Amino acid sequence: MRASKQRTEIRQEQIAQSTLDIIAEQGMPALSVAAVAQRVGIVPSGLYRHYRDKEALIDAALDAIASRHTAGLKAADQPPNRDAVDRLERLFIDHLEMITASVAIPRIVFSRDIHAGHHGRRAKLLKIVNGFLDHIAAIIVQGQREGCLRRDMEPAAAARLFFGLIQPAAFLWNLSDGMMDVKTQAKAAWPLFLRATKAEKGTTR
Repeated sequence: MRASKQRTEIRQEQIAQSTLDIIAEQGMPALSVAAVAQRVGIVPSGLYRHYRDKEALIDAALDAIASRHTAGLKAADQPPNRDAVDRLERLFIDHLEMITASVAIPRIVFSRDIHAGHHGRRAKLLKIVNGFLDHIAAIIVQGQREGCLRRDMEPAAAARLFFGLIQPAAFLWNLSDGMMDVKTQAKAAWPLFLRATKAEKGTTR
């Protein structure tokens, strides 16, 4: 029973990854049950054992993105004794790299075809974003306690400011079909965020 469950989980991971690959390479219009089945190497009826239709494939792709996002948050927090500024910088870089590692991610997030008429899907994306913002706000609170971040900031507002560093880069990178140099964007934007949020030495602001 356990081996069968593992095989099912592996197959579902393959299907979700193939869905992302097709979206990345050919865009949303090319996505179909037949196309994903062919890429995985199974017949369409075999795919239907796991996902009932194209919409279910998109949901599986969103779940895969959410899992990678959660894993990225955990990785950015290691080692656990890092100060808040280091954690924020690591998370900033890692998040941009995650987005640019697969063009499918911004294509899914920014695609109206994904959201229109799908309240549950919009709610799922909103949950991912809100979880990210809550995580950032918690790091900012840590930095305020440590004295490395300004104490006159509202953590939730500062978290949205942080998020605003990432989304323009992701949007422009998507519009340019991956031609934009995201690392250059990161190097230019990060010092601006620090100037706005970092506490001055010798003050508690």
